[in-house]
Amino acid sequence: MVNQSTAAVLDRASALNLGQPQYQAFGRGTMVSGIIHLVAPTALIMPLKAFRADGTGYLSDVLRAIHFAVQHGTRVVNMSFSFSTYSAEVSPALKYATRHRLICVASAGNDGKEEIVYPAALSGVMGVASTTNNDILSTFSNYGEELVWVAAPGEGIITTYPFGTFGAGWGTSLQRAICIRRGGPAVKR
Repeated sequence: MVNQSTAAVLDRASALNLGQPQYQAFGRGTMVSGIIHLVAPTALIMPLKAFRADGTGYLSDVLRAIHFAVQHGTRVVNMSFSFSTYSAEVSPALKYATRHRLICVASAGNDGKEEIVYPAALSGVMGVASTTNNDILSTFSNYGEELVWVAAPGEGIITTYPFGTFGAGWGTSLQRAICIRRGGPAVKR
C-alpha cells in the first residue's frame, strides 16, 4: 500500500507548474509518482509539469522542464509523452541532460505499432514498452529495436490518485516508473 503522505516530493508547495494555473491539474503525473514511490520509496520526486490537463502543451515548456531538471540536480528524467516527428530542439536538450549524467526515460508510445516516436528514439534515451502481467507485449504498446530498450508491466496498474484515493491505469507512461527503480542502466545509443 502506498501512503501518499509519505511520498518524498521535493518542495510540495512549489512544484514547478510553469507559473500558469492551467498546469495545476493532476492525474497521470500523480499516478506515475505513486508507482515511483512504491518501487523506490527513498527516491526524491521533483514533479515538473509541462502539459495542460487536456494533454496539450508547448515544446518550450518541455524544454524548460528538462533544463530545470538538469539545473536542480535531478538524476532521472521521466517523460510521459511521445510525438511522431523529430524535434531539433528536444534532441540537444536531452543531450545536455545526458552530458550532465541524467538518465532520460521515455514512453515507447501507445499506438500498438512498430514506429519511431520521440523522445524515446533519441540517442541516450531509454525507450520503454508496456507488457501484460504475463510478460507479453501489451496490444497498445509500440515496439521495435530502434525504439525499445526495456519493457515492464503497464496494464491495470493500481497506484495513487488525488484526494487520498487509488486508481488503475494502462499505458507506457506507467511502466517507466517501474524501470526507474535503480536509476536504470547507463544508456548509450
